[in-house]
Amino acid sequence: MNGPKSLQKLKEFQKKVKNLFLKSKIDYGDLEIFNEEEKNAFFELATLKINELTGDQLDEFSKKIEGVISDDSKNHIWERNHNQITWAISALMQETGRMPTNREISIKSGLSRQSVHKHLKEYVKDPRFQEMQEQFQFMTSKVLAKIYGYAVKGDVRAARLYFETVKCFKSTPITHNQTNYIQINQVKISQENIMQLNSEQLMKVEQVLRQVIPINLAEDKY
Repeated sequence: MNGPKSLQKLKEFQKKVKNLFLKSKIDYGDLEIFNEEEKNAFFELATLKINELTGDQLDEFSKKIEGVISDDSKNHIWERNHNQITWAISALMQETGRMPTNREISIKSGLSRQSVHKHLKEYVKDPRFQEMQEQFQFMTSKVLAKIYGYAVKGDVRAARLYFETVKCFKSTPITHNQTNYIQINQVKISQENIMQLNSEQLMKVEQVLRQVIPINLAEDKY
């Protein structure tokens, strides 16, 4: 951590920080006791504490400094909580074979029950979650092209998934301009091309693919 250089200044800085952390709420006016170098060191210490604390202590400290931390830091806290909760739910479902309780998620994630409850209740409406969803949607065409590659090589399940997916796309509006496409000889087929096909045209494409995919419906065990 970059902070005060001399031993005397370091002790003075540590005393200031200690007294500041005793407050129930810290605002920008409280930071006037620091020079620019000390202020930067204070924020580094605050970040370290956020990363180290868990449960109710983390909640208490986060509320204490929420008035002075940057939007980037707030986003970091939200994303960390989201990742911890997601990991905890996934791990607990594998361990128990059922959906875990908020208490179990709290213990596993290291977050307080209040934080878990609040996050699960509000995350869907949060703009940061919407950004994550858009990132997944952005990768749709790349995944679809991969599935198509397996389908034309004879993977029956991939072929089925491919056709089910493009049919779903028919009823879903495009929210991004995609540049990914599939090329067969000199013909390029993009996700947008597929979505313009009607049901009859999709069936014709399926029939053509079935001629090159060795599907034996009588022996299909998928």
